[in-house]
Amino acid sequence: MSSVLGWFRSQSDDSACRFEQGLGLLAHRGTEQVDGVSSPSGILGVARYGWECDQSVAGPAQVVASGDWVAVADAVLYYQDDLRRRL
Repeated sequence: MSSVLGWFRSQSDDSACRFEQGLGLLAHRGTEQVDGVSSPSGILGVARYGWECDQSVAGPAQVVASGDWVAVADAVLYYQDDLRRRL
């Protein structure tokens, strides 16, 4: 079970502090593995338990940034052996 959290900045807020507060509120979903991207316009991240990052479960938390775009993924690809056989 993961948490995906975004905090978008206004001119007067402390976004990093508010993002940390948000993670604290979602701690019951795991905060052992946190991955995020911070930019002038905000912070976007994902957090989960460490055991969920094992390759046999879901792999590492993923936040990818490219230019103005940021994608957050919390995904599990099931039946990988079946997919490999069919490919």
